Amino acid sequence: MFSSTTAVPDREARGRLRIWKVLVRVLLCVVLYPFIGAVAWVGIIESLGVPLTSPSELEAARISITITGVPSVLLMVVAGLAHKRMNDARFRAILTVPMLMCGFLYIGASTGEVFQLGMLAQLVYVWVAPVRLIRESDRVASS
Repeated sequence: MFSSTTAVPDREARGRLRIWKVLVRVLLCVVLYPFIGAVAWVGIIESLGVPLTSPSELEAARISITITGVPSVLLMVVAGLAHKRMNDARFRAILTVPMLMCGFLYIGASTGEVFQLGMLAQLVYVWVAPVRLIRESDRVASS
């Protein structure tokens, strides 16, 4: 009934396509943390009643997203690349503890809102970011 007019790509092209899928998932991990951190800091600034254009608050947001974000993203990417056999929910639960350790910069905050929303941002990142960065369908079959 239907005929396929597209040629089957060679093995090298399929390998590249699979690498691109993995790179897109890694890029999603990298881009997702600043987005979640920015949303959390908008909540922090609004809950403190400070104008959203306050330079000191925006500088604090930028610094804290950078300081907590770099280890968090590295941890998520390295763990996600190594993750192969474990159930995703169990993997996320185990990854929650070291991810919260990355967020303990917020414990020195002057208000409770910064600590609560900063740690909440860490938890949201763990439970939203893709964890199985290399899937079985991405592996190139060797012959």
